[in-house]
Amino acid sequence: MACLPCEAGVIRVWTFEPLCPFMESAPNILTGVLSREEVHAQVHWVYKGAPASSNEDWGRFLEVPGSVFFVEKGCIELAFENGQTVRCEAGDLFLGSRTVRNHRITAGSQVLSVGYDLMWATRHPVYAQGLNVRISAEARKANVAYRRLLTASLALLREFHPDRREVDFVTASHVPPSDAGSSIRQQLAFWNWFSRLHPVFELHGIAPDFPMARSAIVREVKDIVDRYPLSASFRDIAKKVELPVGWRRVQQLFQDELHQTPHDYFHTRRMDHARRRLRMRGVSVKEVAGELGFHSLSHFSDWFKKSSGLSPRQFLLGP
Repeated sequence: MACLPCEAGVIRVWTFEPLCPFMESAPNILTGVLSREEVHAQVHWVYKGAPASSNEDWGRFLEVPGSVFFVEKGCIELAFENGQTVRCEAGDLFLGSRTVRNHRITAGSQVLSVGYDLMWATRHPVYAQGLNVRISAEARKANVAYRRLLTASLALLREFHPDRREVDFVTASHVPPSDAGSSIRQQLAFWNWFSRLHPVFELHGIAPDFPMARSAIVREVKDIVDRYPLSASFRDIAKKVELPVGWRRVQQLFQDELHQTPHDYFHTRRMDHARRRLRMRGVSVKEVAGELGFHSLSHFSDWFKKSSGLSPRQFLLGP
């Protein structure tokens, strides 16, 4: 079990074994690819009660794992880096991706929430597209898939917090480690929960992403890009690549398999680093700019804003 820092302190993270031992509890969409890939899961929290904080002003942008929550009381508003906002009221269901977002929460709000990661061995999320959607209370009542997900979420809560009908986020994030028997039950409960989440994903056209590189050329280029300093120029990286095919073919293969060019992949790594470092307390914008090879703070701010729609300082302050 690992730990994850957050505003509320340190969150305990349950890290489950690859999916293979629990195939009978897993959706067919995943068991069909296990001959090629391993799927890893982490549960960051399961709780039913008050969220981390009730703040009617927008907070800071924070990186969060995938999440599913049923709003039982109150109202939660979420804002994302691309300008999207989502308002969830009592009775609504929210399906969230691993992303960067901030929120404001009315006093007295309560949710039933599961925070999790489901990843390929490459650490890419199994589900990355089509999420961050609200399902209204009316729509929830109209389809049995949502009711089954609610039932499975309550069962998961009971497995992680026996003998407790309610537990808030802060308490749920600091529970002691489980014994071996409980851990196995929790893993089985998680895959049972996910088997109820998957049909909900299907209702919304949310399908797994398969980012694993099949081509040896793509794997080699990806490894080079992964090893290169983030302060480097991508032109320098491209010059270092010596392959039996031309660069145009490399870009085509990369695009076909990973759905982005090598340049875009390197850019994503740099942006992820910038967001992560900017969210750390005591780290200045100037420091982050330097780590990424920018000698001018204004050039870094322009680059960051072009990519995210927000300047570094707006990113920290929220909407």
